Amino acid sequence: MLSGAFVVDPPGARNNDRVFVVNTWVPVGGNAFHTIPTINGKSWPDTERLTLKVGEPIRWRWINTSDSDHAMHLHGFYFQVNGVGDQDHFQEFAPQEQLTVVTQEMLPGGTFNMTWTPERSRRTILRKTRAWAA
Repeated sequence: MLSGAFVVDPPGARNNDRVFVVNTWVPVGGNAFHTIPTINGKSWPDTERLTLKVGEPIRWRWINTSDSDHAMHLHGFYFQVNGVGDQDHFQEFAPQEQLTVVTQEMLPGGTFNMTWTPERSRRTILRKTRAWAA
């Protein structure tokens, strides 16, 4: 399961972004049909918890080092795809070419950059979830 990422930015560039490496893990005694997805080497519920500010845009880079595709989504939030690529090439999109999506497909070896602006607080989301469940 050893995988990682080298991110090479142009000289002098200072990107304020986060890098997430997606992979899958086969537990001892498991098989390829029973894999556990991981982000930066951890599986849920041990994945990193993020604290973000409502209305403040964030940039994330996603890299799929697994041997399976994955549909990346934020469970009901839209985000902008700034560029896509694979282990050999990357295409950054001009602002007018950036897509606004709720799901971005990431093929094995695929990568994409995104921008997301949180629109509501976790407290608001939890309150609505409880109301919907009632």
